[in-house]
Amino acid sequence: VAVFLGLAETVAPVEPTAPIESIPVVEVQAGKPVSADPQQVLSQAISVIDKIHLLNIFAGGYFCSNDFQDAAIFLEEAIKLDAKNDETLSNLAVLAHAMKKKEEALAYVSRMSWTDFRLLDMLRK
Repeated sequence: VAVFLGLAETVAPVEPTAPIESIPVVEVQAGKPVSADPQQVLSQAISVIDKIHLLNIFAGGYFCSNDFQDAAIFLEEAIKLDAKNDETLSNLAVLAHAMKKKEEALAYVSRMSWTDFRLLDMLRK
């Protein structure tokens, strides 16, 4: 991103926490992830951090296609793995806001380890 924005000339490569070939590919058809089963992610032999991240990626696909119910299913599985994961808490807050559940959204934000002013600004509107 920094290179794309012209803020840096090069970026050091990031080492993945799991071998690339062991991370499942997220396939998309008609704007939605192909799988609606978080168990496929949970059963992978990858780190908990990678599982949480993949669950959030799938949730994002459903969120973008306005399928909030399936997005919630993936995020609920992610929060079970780590109740303090900021990525998941932030995504749950945005999802709750999109579902017009302002108090629930604020509750998720209050559990985050840092204060996200952009998220708070969005929620107060």
